[in-house]
Amino acid sequence: LVLDSTKSLHNQKSRGWISIRAEEVAGTQDMVHFSLEAKQLDKKDFFGKSDPFLVIHRGNIEDSGFTPVYKSEVHKKTLNLKWNPFSIMINKLCNGDYSRALKFEVWDWNRSGNHDFIGEFHTNLRTLLTFRFGYGVSLINPKKKARKEKKGKKYKDSGVLIFSQIHVEKVNTFLDYVRGGFELNLNVAIDFTYSNKNPQDPSSLHYMQQGRLNGYQSAILNVGRILLDYDKDKAVAVYGFGAKILRNGSWNVSHCFPCNFNWQNPEVIGLDGIMQAYNYAMRNVQFFGPTNFADIIRQATTKARQEAQRSYQILLILTDGEISDMQQTTDEIVEASYDVPLSIVIVGIGNANFQKMDVLDSDDTKLQASNGRKMQRDIVQFVPFDKFVNDPKQLAIEVLQEIPTQFLSYARQNKIPAPEAQRVDSFANYIQEGPPQQFNNIQQPQQNWNNGPQQGFNNQGQHPPHSGSGSSFHAPSYRIQ
Repeated sequence: LVLDSTKSLHNQKSRGWISIRAEEVAGTQDMVHFSLEAKQLDKKDFFGKSDPFLVIHRGNIEDSGFTPVYKSEVHKKTLNLKWNPFSIMINKLCNGDYSRALKFEVWDWNRSGNHDFIGEFHTNLRTLLTFRFGYGVSLINPKKKARKEKKGKKYKDSGVLIFSQIHVEKVNTFLDYVRGGFELNLNVAIDFTYSNKNPQDPSSLHYMQQGRLNGYQSAILNVGRILLDYDKDKAVAVYGFGAKILRNGSWNVSHCFPCNFNWQNPEVIGLDGIMQAYNYAMRNVQFFGPTNFADIIRQATTKARQEAQRSYQILLILTDGEISDMQQTTDEIVEASYDVPLSIVIVGIGNANFQKMDVLDSDDTKLQASNGRKMQRDIVQFVPFDKFVNDPKQLAIEVLQEIPTQFLSYARQNKIPAPEAQRVDSFANYIQEGPPQQFNNIQQPQQNWNNGPQQGFNNQGQHPPHSGSGSSFHAPSYRIQ
């Protein structure tokens, strides 16, 4: 599509044009790695040198033209050079078609923007992959060649382009790892600080009402059910923070405690287990503060390191956003960004100021620890729950959309290959289409989650005799239609 230039009301001169081309993208994620050199280039500058840069084009499918897909750095005042090694996704280079026409051009850079053409080379990826190490090809300048031949002079080339190295790397997708049996393990952390207001107050984010889910329960249900589909054993460690708890005979503030009060095994089974653990903690803690994330993230980091060979941890933090230990939390996130198989999803509940959550999300600026160390990879995603409270499908998409990228960055950073495929599942549908239709409407619980302590949870603030894997308690049932 070519958009014709338009004229300004104040300036009748042409403002230029934009050329837009679109085509369906192939499914491959593979990448081509190049190391290129150039020798004996034509002299284009006044003092007998050139300022060369490289441009790679791919052939258009609708006409005989070409579209640029890569431009290198400029090397000043030289006729012999090595460009920095670079990589191009095959989708971008040739859209998966190894026979598609490619054109390599070398230009002499000029400050004015009117660059001087040196020479070009036509090929395709299939041919390039047959080149041995150090293979050189001639760069041809058709106009210069025609002028010389018209005068009866010989024309050899305008320089040599040398392929020092070229190879294709297979890039595994997130689904390759999931199908290969690499597990996602969900961990949940719930904010029990007093900034959520007194849970007996109807305006509290934790207010329990017969037949209705509060904000925290709704977030657990809408986010947890999707992640649990990819957790084989459905075992979820559920923690609370920011409350006073009774332990060893005294009440003290804890910033990381198991909601089932089983200090040896904080795991419960499935959504009903999470809801029961939340309900049990609600009846056995005293809301307090401040809101600190560092201890929770440190606990998740420890678990992730211990289980790094077989699973990737997802820490879901449900909070009202009034964080107090910003620097300590930043330090923990930066530390985890280097070698820990962990993603952190922060779901903000209520209408508090979530500015600090946006900072932790760090999409624009990398977090920096107090020791000066900067975050190596992005591991945090923030989602304001109230924005999507009436659209659980969109909420799921928002929460999940960065996890595949974060997981792959960890796998590549630590050179972890994808296991051989064992199963096929529909995680891609969640990313692209949202959860299945039957998840969109949830009826009232047949047994209300807001009733008293469930079997397996005592009400003395001590850990119950059974919980987690092999638990003796039975979850209340609910219907999904």
